[in-house]
Amino acid sequence: ALYNSATFADEANIVRVPSFVTFGAGALYAFEVGDTRLVARAVVDNLTNERYWFSRAFGGLDLATPRTLRLSLTADF
Repeated sequence: ALYNSATFADEANIVRVPSFVTFGAGALYAFEVGDTRLVARAVVDNLTNERYWFSRAFGGLDLATPRTLRLSLTADF
């Protein structure tokens, strides 16, 4: 879980961005193919597909990234 508190999006502190909470989940599976160790990973960001605005580092607002699935496969050789 990730909590972001309410912040202001402008230097005059007029535009207020409300707080929000997002959740993520992930899993991995390690296995071997021949002499090579492999790890498969799946991660879901913004699991509940929360819609929110967030304040950028140098001013302005951006919309949230929607629910996102990331897959990866790594090998040790």
